[in-house]
Amino acid sequence: MALLLHPCAVGRVLELCERRASEADDPPPLRVYKNLGDIGTGGAARALMWLWGSRWGADMAGALGRCKSSAAQKFLIREAVAHPSSHVRQMCLAYVKLPLTKAKIDLFIDRLLNGTYNERFTAILKVQELRVGRAAQTLMAMREDSENTDFIKFINDTLPVLLGKKPVGAGGKRE
Repeated sequence: MALLLHPCAVGRVLELCERRASEADDPPPLRVYKNLGDIGTGGAARALMWLWGSRWGADMAGALGRCKSSAAQKFLIREAVAHPSSHVRQMCLAYVKLPLTKAKIDLFIDRLLNGTYNERFTAILKVQELRVGRAAQTLMAMREDSENTDFIKFINDTLPVLLGKKPVGAGGKRE
């Protein structure tokens, strides 16, 4: 881990990634993304954003989610709406983390209203995990309009948490 924190680590990881890409048509090993995510600095986040655009976006979203960078979070928010792949959008949404901002809250509400089936499930779980109280009205409206029993069950589990009636443990599990 100490080697990953060295100032030259990001450049070295990118150099290895470029060399591998020029030598073979294989995807870069996922550990490249994980290592950049573990470095977690703004430079590592910028490197991941620079590598973005391949078909490995969902894996990169996970690495960006590990970074301690507001730029990485802003990038994930943008891609959770704009990326053409619904799977990548869902993964970007899954890796959005605290602290809550207006942009993050708006993203969750937008995905609840306009997301694909899987994006809606992910948004419900993130709203519960991060306790996004402003989403309670949207969830209540979804519950009334939905014929999907799974949505209704997840919403019924989430609303008491948002309204302070049901505690959630540190691991996200009910106590």
